Amino acid sequence: MARLVVGETLTNLVWAKVTSLSDVKASGNWMYAAKLDGEGAAMYDASIAFSEAMIELGIAMDGGKDSLSMSAHASGEVVKAPGNLVISIFVTCPDITLTVTPDLKLKDEGILLHIDLAKGKRRLGGFALAQAFDQVGNDYPDLEDISYLKNVFEATQELFSNGLISDGHDINDGGLIVCVLEMAFTGNCGVSLDLTSHGKSLFQMLFAEEIGLFLEVSKKNLEGVRRKLHEACIDVEVIGRVVSSRTVALSIDGLVKLNEKTASLRDVGRNQF
Repeated sequence: MARLVVGETLTNLVWAKVTSLSDVKASGNWMYAAKLDGEGAAMYDASIAFSEAMIELGIAMDGGKDSLSMSAHASGEVVKAPGNLVISIFVTCPDITLTVTPDLKLKDEGILLHIDLAKGKRRLGGFALAQAFDQVGNDYPDLEDISYLKNVFEATQELFSNGLISDGHDINDGGLIVCVLEMAFTGNCGVSLDLTSHGKSLFQMLFAEEIGLFLEVSKKNLEGVRRKLHEACIDVEVIGRVVSSRTVALSIDGLVKLNEKTASLRDVGRNQF
């Protein structure tokens, strides 16, 4: 959990130009039922994982608070909240105009890229899809390679500082398909996705909330982006393109799985809330 918190925080920050990753500071809020059996040990394990990740990234924690009585006694039962860590980060931005927004802009010129920080793993436990089926799951997303996260952060910052990325989004709540749809909705356009399963199920492909980035680049910048990422030892996959027809088409291993109007899917999403 603690490593995921670090990963999601930095993949949110990456879309605004910062002076340096080493200038980033963090404030944390630990929420655990630490007085109950096993919970203090769980918090200790999380704090060690968090500390190791932050040290490797060169980020300092300079404040925060804790809530260590996250349990209640009612009707003879003990109800405890799941352990949680929330961090806020802050850093100087040298140029507030150097940002990337999460809306598709390039219409038929846009190419869609995926940077996978999970390196092919697609674990579903503990997140939105499992909750939708009233399950918890057995395998949970994690971020095992912190140095790779650092490389991706710095390379992405360089790419959009040089005008090579038009927009981007971190992959989190809902997984890759929700991320793509959000960008299509805000850009009021369509996408054509062509994914390869690599032995993963449909649910794993679309809904695993593994840490990653989703980028839109122009056709003319595609090779330049791929070259710079390759030089930084970062794997990137072309997963589709933007279309002006305002439809969302999805194929996996050459088989069509979805072909709907963007507006119809947006209405479905709106009606869920």
